[in-house]
Amino acid sequence: MKKVIEEFLSSTGSTWISQSELVAYCKKKKISFDKEQLKFHVRSGEIVATLFFRQHYYSTKKLHMLENSICQKIVALKKIGVKTPSYEWVEEKICEAEGILKIKLHVEQRNAVHTAVSNVFSIVTGGPGTGKTSVLIVVEYIFKAMGIQLCYMAPTGKAAKRITESTGSKAYTLHKKMAIIDENSIPKPLCERCIVIDESSMADMDITHKLLTAVSPGCRIIWVGDIYQLPSVGAGSILRDFIGSGF
Repeated sequence: MKKVIEEFLSSTGSTWISQSELVAYCKKKKISFDKEQLKFHVRSGEIVATLFFRQHYYSTKKLHMLENSICQKIVALKKIGVKTPSYEWVEEKICEAEGILKIKLHVEQRNAVHTAVSNVFSIVTGGPGTGKTSVLIVVEYIFKAMGIQLCYMAPTGKAAKRITESTGSKAYTLHKKMAIIDENSIPKPLCERCIVIDESSMADMDITHKLLTAVSPGCRIIWVGDIYQLPSVGAGSILRDFIGSGF
């Protein structure tokens, strides 16, 4: 049952599976639902169980630990915070960037720029053609005025290449930047003051945990993506869950 749960979580991007979902998944895969074996895995600690709204939910020990650790790291980084410029100064720089870069932002894009500049964590989301790249170009302009260099990263080489083509700035894969070879690799510390994760809908629990372990206190992280596009590589749909939580 442990392998069945791992397979479901990896294929769906979820971090928990309800008992009713597990029974249905076993039926779909033509596997016998072994309740006693499931209880054994829970007793041994390999599978974590919880009761939510009278329904039993299950996760793996590793995912449960990663999920809790990610929450703790986010809280710690947000508690440290970042130095933020005034609203008026940012607005002035947006107008300046619009003139120099020949870009005209609408209200939602301007709000996204303010949010990205003023917070430790922020999300720039929307479907194709909604102006996410324009927001990033203006954000980069403002950070340069603050003496901060943006570091662009993405889960895949193809996505990193697209960032370079659209923004003109060098981009890296998350794995290369953190010198990650496999899931057991310890991420290389990152000294960047602002990191942009493009196509972040592809980020799963493992790579997100490594990123939050590697970043320095005071670093801003901007998550960019569309939850209706590319799914997460492994278990944990980070962008979807961040948006759903109110972040």
